Amino acid sequence: MPTAWDAARNAGQHPRPHEAGYNTLCMLAYTSGTTGNPKGCMHTHGTMMSAAVGSQVWRSSTPEAVVLAVAPMFHLLGMQNCMHSPIYLGATVVLMPRWDRALAADLIERYRASVWGAPPAMLVDFFAQPGVAERDLSSLAFLGGGGAAMPDAVANMLQERFGLPYVEPTA
Repeated sequence: MPTAWDAARNAGQHPRPHEAGYNTLCMLAYTSGTTGNPKGCMHTHGTMMSAAVGSQVWRSSTPEAVVLAVAPMFHLLGMQNCMHSPIYLGATVVLMPRWDRALAADLIERYRASVWGAPPAMLVDFFAQPGVAERDLSSLAFLGGGGAAMPDAVANMLQERFGLPYVEPTA
């Protein structure tokens, strides 16, 4: 039985030529409203690409990076760190459809994930799981996040126990 996708593919339609440029609006992201009402932030193709490229230059990332992607792709944390930047680099993405801390540990070990961007609550949950200290997390070279501030005590614990500095954007 044909599907709607088959019908669309067979309709003989062709996309219009690409007309977007560096300054063309490509996304309207909303802030969380932690300091007031949520605000729409206009991002152009240029600002999105600059963020993806700039963050990877700053981190000295390479195409050999293996990114554990579990942050929501509709949020700038997931979009930039788990989608745009790895695509720009030609890096490997290990995609988790939903959060599961035991599965995350398995995937880090199995695929030797080297980069992980996650909100603090996710990292707190991950590093609180029983047996995490016995897992092979040695491939993790970059641990970063956003969406909320990482408590200093947790960032210090990550550094002291696991040798992982936590990198987050600053205001």
